[in-house]
Amino acid sequence: MCQSIRYTCALFGDAITAVTLYNEPPIGSLFVFLSMLGQFWPNIRALHLNFPLPRSLIPVADQLILDLNLHLLESLKLDRLGGSTHLVSHLSKLPHIKEMSKVEVPDVDLPQIRQLFNATNGRFPALRVLNLTATSYEHATAAICSLQRRLDSFSLIVSSENTIFASLVTFLQTFLHHQCSSSVTTVTLSEPRERIDFGESTDSRCVPIAFAPLFSLKQLRRICLESSCITAFDDSWLAEAATAWPNLESIVLDQLSSHPPKMTLAGYIPLLKHCPRLHQITIPTFAKPFDPQLLEKNSPNMEVENLFFARSPIVDPSGVHECLALMFPNLRSLDFLGDAAMFKSWMIVQRMLSNSSKESNGTF
Repeated sequence: MCQSIRYTCALFGDAITAVTLYNEPPIGSLFVFLSMLGQFWPNIRALHLNFPLPRSLIPVADQLILDLNLHLLESLKLDRLGGSTHLVSHLSKLPHIKEMSKVEVPDVDLPQIRQLFNATNGRFPALRVLNLTATSYEHATAAICSLQRRLDSFSLIVSSENTIFASLVTFLQTFLHHQCSSSVTTVTLSEPRERIDFGESTDSRCVPIAFAPLFSLKQLRRICLESSCITAFDDSWLAEAATAWPNLESIVLDQLSSHPPKMTLAGYIPLLKHCPRLHQITIPTFAKPFDPQLLEKNSPNMEVENLFFARSPIVDPSGVHECLALMFPNLRSLDFLGDAAMFKSWMIVQRMLSNSSKESNGTF
């Protein structure tokens, strides 16, 4: 690898401005590679390492990134790096950095997190894309509340084994008064656990309401929510989302469990009415036919060509096909995930779609 760096440097000199590693090299070679970057390519603006390091080696890699001293850096994508308080502090002072992806919130006390991510006094001046990993919503809240910047994209993965619902509610409320509420176009929130501790006093009807602060993000184009809370979402939540996000292009919801979903195909109708740019829909759905008259004068969506139904029970495949054809005339294929019964029923719908496509194209 070191010989490759020298050879590339001989060819291009310091003209290299972006470096991406897709495959994990031997650890020794990686560390030598990182230590040489600043020497050979001081003008790097994008550094992307698309593979995870063993947790025991992350502090060493963090220090090497620190030592690079890349003042022109604009984009940093690291898989599981960033647990060092020194690295976060260093990144905050880089004048051109616009994107920080897969940066881990250090596992320290909350006041220290607030200080690390404080955006006053010229810290994080150019930041627009933030992708965080945190051990809890409390840590994420401390970071995002302090980092008041007009972000274009925000992503969070919470890795806690035990998530308290109240901490999720507090985190979501930060969007109501955050600077990014008028600018952010992409939001991804992932809680990769199948269960959240709602507490004995939490009414399940309050769960969708907890996500209402997201409706204040008027510029939103892409939303991805992965949480067991999605099991409580129903058609009324989809209707509010459609009204709140008229620029929506992609909506991905994953409830992470086989619990029967409450959202139905009829819940898609407001999305057709209010979100003309929508082209990607992935929603756990209790798929059953609805009265076509519910469509009223709503124009069909001509953008969607594929739908993904995860853990979505289905009633009357023929009727479901008819409703999908009315809503999405250009729908060509389906992807689905579920048990054998679901798979069999969705395959029937898929065959109907394929036959309809052949007929419309004049082929048999």
